Amino acid sequence: MTNLLHDYPELAAAEPPKPVEQTQCAYCAGTGWRETHIDDRGLGHGDRCVHCGGRGIVWVELDELRDQAAEARRRLTRARYLP
Repeated sequence: MTNLLHDYPELAAAEPPKPVEQTQCAYCAGTGWRETHIDDRGLGHGDRCVHCGGRGIVWVELDELRDQAAEARRRLTRARYLP
């Protein structure tokens, strides 16, 4: 039987994986498409979102989500007290 700690000591020394969560892609708002331009006839043109690969969802580490929420709270608090 394989013992991971004994046979692969470099895995024991590595950091444990961070928890992740699927969230809506911020670049395409979860649609999977990004509008590139509107031509002179008023027709919109777009391509698949490169960031999410056209799926509309991305995997995000939970620590990163916590950091984004903390930054949003700081900005809202700062904006509330600006003249």
